[in-house]
Amino acid sequence: MDNWNKDDRQPVKRPQKRPIPKKRIDMFYIAVIFIGVIVCVIAFAVLFSYFKGSDPNGSGGGKSTKAPATPTPTESVLIDVGLKNQMTAVILALGNDENGDKAELYDILNGRTYTFYISASTELKDKYGQPISFNEFSDGDIVDAVYGSRGNTLTTLKVSAEAFTKKSVSNVKINPASSTITVGNDTYNYNKKIVCKAKDEYCDVKKILPMDTLTLKGYKEDVWNIEIIKGHGTIKVAKTEDITGALLEIDEGVLTKPLDQDLSFDIVEGEHKAVVKGSNIETYNVSFKLAHNEIYEIDLTKVVYLSGMLTIVVNEFNAKVTVNGEEVDTKDPIMLDFGEYVIVAEKEGFIRESRKVNIEGPKTEVKIELKEFQSPPPTAQPTPMPPPTPAPTEMARYGSVSIATKPDDASVIIDGVLRGQTPINISEKYGSHTLTLSKSGYEEITTTITIGESNRPINIALRALGEPVQATAEPNPTPGLAENTLPPNNRPW
Repeated sequence: MDNWNKDDRQPVKRPQKRPIPKKRIDMFYIAVIFIGVIVCVIAFAVLFSYFKGSDPNGSGGGKSTKAPATPTPTESVLIDVGLKNQMTAVILALGNDENGDKAELYDILNGRTYTFYISASTELKDKYGQPISFNEFSDGDIVDAVYGSRGNTLTTLKVSAEAFTKKSVSNVKINPASSTITVGNDTYNYNKKIVCKAKDEYCDVKKILPMDTLTLKGYKEDVWNIEIIKGHGTIKVAKTEDITGALLEIDEGVLTKPLDQDLSFDIVEGEHKAVVKGSNIETYNVSFKLAHNEIYEIDLTKVVYLSGMLTIVVNEFNAKVTVNGEEVDTKDPIMLDFGEYVIVAEKEGFIRESRKVNIEGPKTEVKIELKEFQSPPPTAQPTPMPPPTPAPTEMARYGSVSIATKPDDASVIIDGVLRGQTPINISEKYGSHTLTLSKSGYEEITTTITIGESNRPINIALRALGEPVQATAEPNPTPGLAENTLPPNNRPW
């Protein structure tokens, strides 16, 4: 074997690294920077949406569940254009300011309220895509809104083709407990953002009655707008005990109610006629126009009465009471036509009382107090004289005489003893007696009468105080009849 000389070894050739081109390095750095920029843009967009998309009360990030009490304009809110640029919304309010026309919209999807401005380039369309003016939109309309890159200016505002309208419907039932509205067989939902108006005035949806005529606007299963076409008002009438059988009729018997209690009821707004009837009044008619939510009170003070209720109160139980000579029961009021009446109350052992009363109003009350008979106080006795020699004893004889006065109820006193009230028939001994007749408001008469076997009636017209009226007893031309002596200048009636 040949000797191997290490100097004869061939050197090993190693592969050499090729340098990376400078152009490729530059592209790598550019790609990294581009990706970083995209990540930053996305992060900025997310943060911008969070801080700018505030709730309806403008309280910052997050979704608020609190809704305003009434649909009045809220402060302007910008929308994140990086995530969304259109919505289906309800118009809560339309208006304008120094920046131009604007619309306050409630986004049905996210439950937020936003304010947008209308520019000259904003397309305004109806549900069929035809151009309309800004003034043709109204509160409660369901619209599709598209906004531009600035976020607070609309590029398109169009009445939604998916919205429904139910015109002039009635018998609509509102259930505040479940927040539902029932129209026939259909039931819809509503919330606090619903727009309810009556003749451009906001109203409370809870006060809507089935008698109201409404126009409803909604989207899918929800009602967002109610317009009251014809609402209701309230009629009030105070109860009355003055009208006998009082009855109220509205619109020729469409509604009839008795007036035995205070009344308050609702009827449809518009022209109405009310009629009040009763057995003691003229039929009372009144016409009026009732507006929505108006309260109309029917005034019964203008009723014309034809008769009135007379209440008689007597202090003595079981006293006999007559009105114009007809006995009446005083337990209940008496219905009498207007006019003058004479009331007489009497009871055995009591002085008879009479009153005149004029019935000229719905209620009249008369109080009568009966007084017991009382003997007049004894007169002073003269100095006793020696008794005369007694005459032969003779059996006493009695005669009767009837005494009447005009007016009645004069007290009759014979020889100082009260015998009763006129008209009266008395029995007294034959001979002369002192007769006194007295009545309140009339001059007292004292005269001498003679009682015999047969006596003519004594009829005396009392003379009222201050008014000369003559009264006299009838003459006794028949031979054998006792003749009564009366005061001069009196005559029979």
